[in-house]
Amino acid sequence: MFKRLCIAALVVLCVGYAANLAQRCKNGDSEACGEMILHVLQACKNGDSEACKVLILYYQESCNTNEATGCYNLGVSYMNGRGVQQDYKEAAQYFQKACNMNDAKGCYNLGILYMKGQGVRADDKKSNEYYQKACNLNHANACSNLGLLYKNGQGVRVDYKKANEYLHKACALDSAPGCYNLGASYIKGQGVQQDYKEAAQYFQKTCGLGLDGAIGCYWLGLLYETGKGVQQNEATAKEYFGKACDYGLQKGCDSYKTLKKKGL
Repeated sequence: MFKRLCIAALVVLCVGYAANLAQRCKNGDSEACGEMILHVLQACKNGDSEACKVLILYYQESCNTNEATGCYNLGVSYMNGRGVQQDYKEAAQYFQKACNMNDAKGCYNLGILYMKGQGVRADDKKSNEYYQKACNLNHANACSNLGLLYKNGQGVRVDYKKANEYLHKACALDSAPGCYNLGASYIKGQGVQQDYKEAAQYFQKTCGLGLDGAIGCYWLGLLYETGKGVQQNEATAKEYFGKACDYGLQKGCDSYKTLKKKGL
């Protein structure tokens, strides 16, 4: 499962803090090798430069044997400058290789690089192309980004109906930005009939998707505060503003304080 070069390097590195795993891996236990790699990855994230270098060896060996995940991880390493010098051009090449092997994350990150012009010439149409492929492979945020491209007319003609189709798929895949932006479409009546009740449902789902859903909590608070699409209830509005605040959204904190001053 693992190449000898990478196993040898991993074993040497892990002896200090994962001797048991290292020995099991050396004896051919593939599950132990997998666990050991997670140890090395965590060490790298914690600032161990040697661990990062070993991961690069492992990823390189994996990519050379046409394992898409290895190519993707190499791309991430070059994009973030972890274990190697930051190099967006190299990152793009590895994401391209991963994408060619139908790795959704590779396609998605390549789309981001084309959108930002990092390591490649900025090209909205190419960004759209790679988001499309990633979305077809069920990458939630790729579908969401594709929806926004159609909403804003970046590299494509503005098409609210198509935008909402992609946002709906993104939301079904639990993308907080996808759910929020679909809710915003119902607020504004873009590609759909304006419907605050429908918007509230999408903001509710957005709010339940963790930190990325802060904006959904905030908008749900606004709807409860004004009674649009839901029964007006300032106490409930305060709860959602508070949740948005807990997730780090400043305007959620501001709205929470405003209602609190009213004695709610």
